[in-house]
Amino acid sequence: MIRTFLFALLALSLQANAAVVGFNPTNSTVHPGDIFTVGVEGSSFSSNLDGGGLNLSFNPAVLEVLDVIFHPDWDFFTDVGVKDNVAGTVTGTLFNQFVHPKVGSFAILEYRFQAKALGTSPLQLAAGANFGSGGELVQVSFTDGSVNVVPEPSTISMLLAGLLVAFGMSRRLRAQR
Repeated sequence: MIRTFLFALLALSLQANAAVVGFNPTNSTVHPGDIFTVGVEGSSFSSNLDGGGLNLSFNPAVLEVLDVIFHPDWDFFTDVGVKDNVAGTVTGTLFNQFVHPKVGSFAILEYRFQAKALGTSPLQLAAGANFGSGGELVQVSFTDGSVNVVPEPSTISMLLAGLLVAFGMSRRLRAQR
């Protein structure tokens, strides 16, 4: 009984210190036509990360991926993977390093997007290849993000001004009859 309790406690403490890969910022608000970047960062890595791989999914009706930009510390091997803006995926993105130790929190890459239409796009990461440290696998959890594409304030202002002019003209025409 005590052994089971200690094992469960150890498992919980390992989960609390588990390595995490996620977006920075987690949530973004942009306007149609905007070109912007969303970073991907690692955190809570207790040992040096040598490399790994990512897959990204997003809403292709709202966003388009223009580029994948790696942080310069990933100096041994990088591959942007396959961008599919019809399916809303970037698959097989790989990164590796030997010179720059990656412990704790660090930048991995940035996705450069263009906002295509109004709406919300979830951003979801998954492992595209194993994450490793010194030949050992590293368990990684992923946090999701989102991008909200909203109308520009000037567009809303112009729409409201147009409606007010139309309303005023209709009242004037009615008063002249």
